[in-house]
Amino acid sequence: MFLSHRLPLATPAVAGLARSEHIYKHVKFSDHASITVDYDFQI
Repeated sequence: MFLSHRLPLATPAVAGLARSEHIYKHVKFSDHASITVDYDFQI
């Protein structure tokens, strides 16, 4: 899972636990979009 081609969002092991993602685009807070990722693990 990568945020861009140069910046990983998660390690391969953690990315394997990702179940869904959402990029918030409704209100522009900055030049960067807010991203939410749901992972399949418990703390």
